[in-house]
Formats: sequence, structure tokens, C-alpha cells
Amino acid sequence: MTGRAGPDPGRRRVAVVVGPQSYPFLDITQAAEGVAGLIWLADLSDERLGQERSLLARAGQVIDLAGITTTEAAGELRPWRPDGILTFVDELMPFTADLARALSLRFYPAGLAAALADKVDQRTALRAAGVPGPGFRLIPSAADPGDVERLVEGLPFPAVLKPRVGTGGRFTTFCEDVAAVSEALRDRSERREEGGMILEEMLGSRRSGPAGDGGEAISDLVSVDTLVIDSRCRHAGFTRHLGLAWPFRRTGSFLITEPDHPDLAVAATAVEEAVAALGVDRGWLNVDVILTAEGPRIIEVNGRVGGGVPRMLHMLGRPNPLSAQMQLALGGDPDIGGGPAAPGLAYMLLVQPPPEARSVVSISGVDRVIALPGVVQAAINKHAGDSVDWRDGSPGFVVGVYGTASSLDQLLEIRRALDEHVAVEYRS
Repeated sequence: MTGRAGPDPGRRRVAVVVGPQSYPFLDITQAAEGVAGLIWLADLSDERLGQERSLLARAGQVIDLAGITTTEAAGELRPWRPDGILTFVDELMPFTADLARALSLRFYPAGLAAALADKVDQRTALRAAGVPGPGFRLIPSAADPGDVERLVEGLPFPAVLKPRVGTGGRFTTFCEDVAAVSEALRDRSERREEGGMILEEMLGSRRSGPAGDGGEAISDLVSVDTLVIDSRCRHAGFTRHLGLAWPFRRTGSFLITEPDHPDLAVAATAVEEAVAALGVDRGWLNVDVILTAEGPRIIEVNGRVGGGVPRMLHMLGRPNPLSAQMQLALGGDPDIGGGPAAPGLAYMLLVQPPPEARSVVSISGVDRVIALPGVVQAAINKHAGDSVDWRDGSPGFVVGVYGTASSLDQLLEIRRALDEHVAVEYRS
């Protein structure tokens, strides 16, 4: 453990298990202000943490998980007497549950934590409870074409191949037929997924009918962030998504706090059914629902705040959901702002690299986007010289634009202006 100061007996502390897909160090630190002191747990040998490693190393109260067992991690954490524990990383849910059990702290039970991390386990549990969802198959990463053809028998195509554990659309592939599945597995030959891949039926159309004056498509996907207390849901936000960049990378999302359309109310009911099916008593969930002609279908239940949601809720004047998760970990009943939110919607718009791009050569025009009405921030995520790869999924975007709009039509105007003003040159 790094840092010399011992625990402050007068201050409540939350242990935060972080990894490469966690919220940024500074965002978590800010969310903890006035709520709790933080004890960080991270594998500091993991180069995927990037600059977060140096920030963590200077944080003071850090347990380095590199090369140690869960039992050893619990032994290192125990003297700091944490009052709660949490993680914002799907794949670290089971590890965090084990730590919580060892230290008698609140967290998801082990079986639920496993289902929140593992797409196969989760879909199996939802199917057993009668919750409608896509058909799916477990595909070993080393499966040969003959194995694949046998394993996918009876599964409708087109389908989506994705890691069994993962988030953000990383290494997620569109498969038109069985041959495309085998080709995708060969493409991943140098990065075998422990436990295999999941191939699931692709529901909806990925892009539904036109919206606004420009004809831009709105995805069939709805993401619902909900706070669960005593098995009852309090929905904090509904996020809709613009049309996807190939194959399944998000180009933009917008959040509203109340279901202003019958489809969203139906999605909320589907979320509540999934919560009951999984036996969630307490937690913050981000649930992806596909709207189909046959009704809503649960795609995925995540045991943490959705990507980009804290920033969008903040722009609408709502409390920080990262703070809410900390309060939950401490046994509290957080306020998620049940009163009227700021009018309109909050959004994030993303410039994704084309599939053939390998690196960024230059970026221009971002300053013109910042001047647009309602834009709060325009941030460069990939700079000149940085590598890009569609396999990185949605988090591999080049430019992100964040702001508020009075209507969907105004948001789509900003999207068109972003496409007009920002020019990115790539090397293929």
C-alpha cells in the first residue's frame, strides 16, 4: 500500500476498485467531496490505466492489486476500516463482491455480481425468469468453422459477436452469417477472450425512422439509469442514441429525466421486470433496452452508472450519480432529484474514426464548435499521432461535444454543424 497517513477515525471511507474502463480519477474524487474519503484499489502494473496510474500513485491511500490474491487484498484493506466499497468497472464486479464479503461490507451478492459482469450468465438468468431478450450462444474463442456452424444452429442472423465480459462496444462485430463469425474469431486470434465470446441475435434495426428535419436516425436502443432501493426502482434518466457508426459505435446520445414518450414508459417497465428477475435489492443500474415491433427487449444490465450519464445529468441540474453510488455503498438513501429538471435535454456527440483509420494526422475546427449555442465543452480525445481502432468501440472517439438543447431538432442541427466544422485527417 502506498501513502503513510493512517485512517482518520472521524471520517467515513469508501474503497473504490478501479480499472481501465473506470470513470476518471478526478471525476470520482470530485464526486466524493462531502460524501466520504476514498481508498483506492488498482493494479498499478496495468498499462491500460494510462495517466491514471500516476494520479493513483500520488493519491495517498492506494492498495496496489498487482500480483496479490483477493484474500491478500482484503488483508491490506482491512486496517483502513472502510465503511463501504464499490466499483464502476463491469469485469471487477465479482472481485469487489468477494472483497465486500470478506470485510462484511455492502455490495451486490456474489451471484448477482457475476451476472452483472458476465453476459452469458446474465442472459441465462433473465431467460430463466421469463424476461424477453435476444437469442444467444456461447462461442469459444478458439472455435473452428465446424464448431461455429454447430454452435449457432437455430440462432437467427444477422447477429452480434462480442466479448463475454466487456463494455463500450469494444471488439463488438456485426455478423451477417456463420462465415462472418468464423472470420471475426480469426481476426481476434491474438487476443483470446477468457471464457469465450457471446453471439447474440440482433434485434431492432440498429437505426430506426427519421427524426428532425435532417432525416438523421435515432437508434432503437434506450439506456435507463435507475436507482434501486429495497427492490424498487427510481429512474434517474433515459438516454436515447443517435445512429451508430459501423459496427456498433455510438455517435451521440441525449438524456432526459422523464419519459416523454410511450416507448420510454414501456422501456421503464421492462427495466423493472429485469431488476426483479435478477433479484437486485439495492444498487445503481444502467440497463440497455431495444425497442422492437414485438415490444421492449432487455439487452444488458450493468451494475453501475452509464457512460456519459454523470455529465449529462449535471448539465440538467441533477445530483451526481457517482456520489449517489458512494452514498449507497455507505448504506444511505441518496437524493437523485425528483423535482423538475432543467428544461430540454443534455447530450454528448462523438466523432468516431472510420473503420479503416489507424492513426490521427490532424484535427481542425473544434474551436468553431465551442461557439455554437448550448455547447458546454468540446474535447479532443485522440490527438495528432494517436492510434485509433474501431475495435476500441465507442470510447475510441476522436472528438466529444457536450451541451444542452431545447429540442431534438436543435440537437440535430448541432450534430450537422459538428460534421461541417470539424475535419479529421487519418492515416489508414
